[in-house]
Amino acid sequence: MAAGHQITITPTRDHIEVTLGGEKLAESDRAVLLNETGYPTRYYFPREDVRTELLRPTSHQTTCPFKGEASLLVGRGRRRGPRERGVEL
Repeated sequence: MAAGHQITITPTRDHIEVTLGGEKLAESDRAVLLNETGYPTRYYFPREDVRTELLRPTSHQTTCPFKGEASLLVGRGRRRGPRERGVEL
């Protein structure tokens, strides 16, 4: 990991909803904002606020020294496109 690499996690007071193709995938009043050096700011949701039954696993996995291991999920019936981000759990 490069020197100066940082992660900050900030609770948000906002109500956040995520939809895909008109279907609500996640809704939370407990999401947090994650800022990481070199990456865009993104929301992280508690697992119980995500409708995982609407997602399917992919073979893609990541490892981060801060966040640990994660598996990538995408909306059922969809392929991950160049602008579509998956959900890591």
